[in-house]
Amino acid sequence: MQRKNTRPVMAVLISRKTMNKLEKGNAHYRLEYLARANKYVNIDLCFCSINGINMENHKIIGMSLSNEKGKWEEKHIPFPDVLYMRGGVGAKNKGKFGKFIEYLKKENCILLNYPNFNKLDTFNKLNSEPTTKRYLPDTIHYTGPKDLEKMLALYDTVYLKAHVGRKGKNVLKVKKTSLFGYQLSYYRYNSKKKRGLLVSRNYENIKALVQPLYRFFKDKPFIIQAGIDLIEFNDRKVDMRAEIQRNKYGEVELFAISARLGSPRAPITTHSNAHEFETFLHKQLNFSQGRVEKLKKNVENFLRNVHKVVEKHYGTYAELGIDFAIDKNDRIWFIECNSQSTKVSVEKAFSKEKYNQSFINVLEYAKYRFEKEKPTS
Repeated sequence: MQRKNTRPVMAVLISRKTMNKLEKGNAHYRLEYLARANKYVNIDLCFCSINGINMENHKIIGMSLSNEKGKWEEKHIPFPDVLYMRGGVGAKNKGKFGKFIEYLKKENCILLNYPNFNKLDTFNKLNSEPTTKRYLPDTIHYTGPKDLEKMLALYDTVYLKAHVGRKGKNVLKVKKTSLFGYQLSYYRYNSKKKRGLLVSRNYENIKALVQPLYRFFKDKPFIIQAGIDLIEFNDRKVDMRAEIQRNKYGEVELFAISARLGSPRAPITTHSNAHEFETFLHKQLNFSQGRVEKLKKNVENFLRNVHKVVEKHYGTYAELGIDFAIDKNDRIWFIECNSQSTKVSVEKAFSKEKYNQSFINVLEYAKYRFEKEKPTS
């Protein structure tokens, strides 16, 4: 792509639903944070959905926040120098999106956080590397009831997860309750009411479990993963979220590590409270200084190893959200990678200044890449 501009043109791709609200003047607050962070970086920023992309004319119609007026306005841009993914495109637009991405790749557009991750493929990539293999719980692709029977013969609790999914969606927990009985549970989150509902049902045998599984996942492929004996606080499960970002010099930073405290009996900790990692270990769990320091060192080593392997196989990312767990023996377990982090844990566990910096970092890295890669002539 000919980079004739003195500053990068960056498109932020959001869902059509989010775009509709933005066009009506109801911008999501995280979009506001990103747009206002641009005051410190000053790149040509435009928010758009797949519907605003004109493949024939290589133009995009979107929205931008005017620094002078402080209002959102319609904006027309050429195909961008930088693309940042902040939402999905929907099944019916996958073909158009694929063509858009292929064109951008051919024109050497900077893709900040693409592709997103398939859980089974990511597991296989990490499992192929000696530096990350040891962090993986036993995982198989579901092909039929015998796979579930096999895993439940080995483990009292397993998690079933769609190959592709975010925000804890498409995750089921299955737990043995007796010699033949099983409990199936999942977390149903209502975005309008900003709260969730724990759904839990009991079944007499694996055969009875199968139809509910198929109804839940529909035609989505899914994996079965061994449950982890997570550390707990007041009978609430605790897992971790790390935000890894590249800064304005292109350097990798372990930007923020949070402990997430799940709701009582909830199978996952998404949409939960979050606390700064070390503080939580010290104050809530009463871990000794030595234990915290050892865990911190091991966690940082784990994160750098996972980050290196992910980028080796998938390419460079402006940011990665890595979910992981620590069991009751202080062993670290990988859960999943996220290419489109909502930064909820950073928002809940850290200061507003740090939360704001997480958006500035993305823009500064985009500017760094543009200036590094644009033609000199």
